[in-house]
Amino acid sequence: MQELISPLTEQLTKLSNQDRSSQMSAYMKNKHTFLGVPSPARKSVFGQWYKTYKSIILDEWRATAKALYSLEYREYHYCAIDLLVKQKKKLTANDIALVEWMLVTHSWWDSVDAIASHLVGKLFTDVNVRESVTTRWMASGNVWLQRSCILSQLKYREETQLEYLIPLIDQTYQSKEFFIQKANGWALRQASKYYRDEVAKYVASKSDWPRVIEREAKKYL
Repeated sequence: MQELISPLTEQLTKLSNQDRSSQMSAYMKNKHTFLGVPSPARKSVFGQWYKTYKSIILDEWRATAKALYSLEYREYHYCAIDLLVKQKKKLTANDIALVEWMLVTHSWWDSVDAIASHLVGKLFTDVNVRESVTTRWMASGNVWLQRSCILSQLKYREETQLEYLIPLIDQTYQSKEFFIQKANGWALRQASKYYRDEVAKYVASKSDWPRVIEREAKKYL
């Protein structure tokens, strides 16, 4: 495995920059250590690595993603997520364990939001997976797992299911946790693009919305 990921990590290391590293870490509240590689450069290196080693990666994409996500630098975590996104059509119900591990490991909004909208969203198209996992994650008390349920339909567009989303918001909208409030508002804002009247009616049904949620939810109304 090390022989496979070393060409990627070595190329990214060559692009490291201490000043950018400090700035990027500060932006993320110093939750993680960065090499200091800008997003376009990172994506370019990842794309070339993927193209070069694709035949090997396709046999070991899960293990490769987990190995990258286990490393220290945040850029490697982004590459792990990008790799799984490339393979998300192959995700099965059994992959929920890997996705959950990533959500609760090195957790912060940048990784969680990408995993939730792309990977959790794909897995939750299986209603049986969605129902069982949602029940467990919402009861877990873990902010990132809860946020992932709320944001799981961000890419669904007109296939967004309000009958799934609204009960989650009813359950959490009075939370004092900023990341839950923001997720609720963001999910409603996105849903309002396709279900304007329904979202408007729902938002109007409560008089005690936290400002963060109400501001986001009404952005397109």
